[in-house]
Amino acid sequence: MLLRISKEDDALRQRQEELQSELKSLETLLQMKQLDSTVVSCEMIFSLLRKNAIIQQQIVIINLEYSELRNKRQLLDSERQSQLKKRKMWWLKEQKYQRLQSYLMSQKKKLDLRLEESELEEKYHG
Repeated sequence: MLLRISKEDDALRQRQEELQSELKSLETLLQMKQLDSTVVSCEMIFSLLRKNAIIQQQIVIINLEYSELRNKRQLLDSERQSQLKKRKMWWLKEQKYQRLQSYLMSQKKKLDLRLEESELEEKYHG
């Protein structure tokens, strides 16, 4: 279960890194598409505005997907923590059982030794 969670988290993290790279590229492209005191025609202005709007829309979409991935990773982290708590609980129960088993075995050995001693005493003194 933890292995599955880890693999899924790795895939999501990798996708987040890809999105960050795309986001940086789009932001760079958006900066390049700005008019810096340049004289251009109205058609060129409208063309640049359309291109900028498309780039900004892509940035919004990427940010949304990135946010969804972050939420999924948080859910996976919660699931991982839950699994670790369960694992610890079962390990503690196993340790407790093993200690109890060891204690009962030692008590049984002591009882067996006392019975054997009393039988030997009855046999020799009896």
